[in-house]
Parts: sequence; C-alpha cells; structure tokens
Amino acid sequence: MQTDLQAAIERIQKSKTPIDEVGDIVLEKGGFWNPTEAADPTKLFTIHLLGIQGNGIGSAAALDDWLRKAAKELRDLATLEHSN
Repeated sequence: MQTDLQAAIERIQKSKTPIDEVGDIVLEKGGFWNPTEAADPTKLFTIHLLGIQGNGIGSAAALDDWLRKAAKELRDLATLEHSN
C-alpha cells in the first residue's frame, strides 16, 4: 500500500495535467472516472483512490483534499513502520 500510494502521489505531483493523471490512475485501479464531471468546477466531486477519499467543489479541490489526506496517510504508515 505504501509504495502504491507514494507512486500515485508522485505521478500526480509531477504531471502537467494532475486531474487527468489522477483519472488515469483511478481507471488503472479499476475505478470509475467521468471526465465530463471532472471538468465541471461547480459540482461536488469525490476522488476515491487507494482507500483514501478526497472531496471538494470541483475536481481540483477534491484532488487537493485527496493529496493532503494521502500525504498524511503516507506519514502515518512510515511512522508505524519505524515503530515496529
């Protein structure tokens, strides 16, 4: 989980089009991605990827929320790993 999460975060952060990149990752993982919904900045949008959910008004806000939660999860996993 930790390596998948780290890889996803890095792919998204390095991408020139992070919204498209997260959509690609969601689809690769067998999830559902609607590019039309993702393009509407006025709708409540949810990204559910690798057990983490990000929400916001528009996909950019949802992605920001997902990245924040994913980074925290990665830190928590690293802390847990070092404490064992």
